[in-house]
Amino acid sequence: RWRYPVVIQLRGDTTNIKSSSIKPSVYKLPGGSYRLQIDAFLGDSFKAKNLKDELLHLLLAEIILKSNPDMQSLSKKKILPDWLRIGLAEAIEYRKDRESVMLFSSIFKQGKVMSINQIFESEIQDMNSISEAVYRTSCCGLILALLSQQDGPDKLRKYISSFAVHKGPSIDLLE
Repeated sequence: RWRYPVVIQLRGDTTNIKSSSIKPSVYKLPGGSYRLQIDAFLGDSFKAKNLKDELLHLLLAEIILKSNPDMQSLSKKKILPDWLRIGLAEAIEYRKDRESVMLFSSIFKQGKVMSINQIFESEIQDMNSISEAVYRTSCCGLILALLSQQDGPDKLRKYISSFAVHKGPSIDLLE
């Protein structure tokens, strides 16, 4: 059940804005409630995938806030690490899109999957398109492996809920 609203505001005119930005925000409201918001400015470079990624990001923030309503530090841009956000987004695509399954399978068959340590240490902004595809597939594989464990979905939900308050490396929490 969702406790806090997620607001999406689309602004701009695609004919006069050259750049596009998508800004997620978490606002603490009086009474201890929260509002999660995405401000998307439409422009020539607007990509629906970026909006979808940020929406997933805020839905994960809602899970964290529901379990930890006294959080103080969720206003930062990255609430969760890239591997987790990307892995979840890719797992959703994997389950609904045949093309994603084919890319996933080809990367796995070639043995180009990253280790867990490589996934945790990688920075997506430093990657070229090929290494990013391998990274995205590796993150997806890790999420699918976690979900396939006994009580996997519940354990992943608990991991996400406790990630923001965990002190120390995220791999320790994952174990």
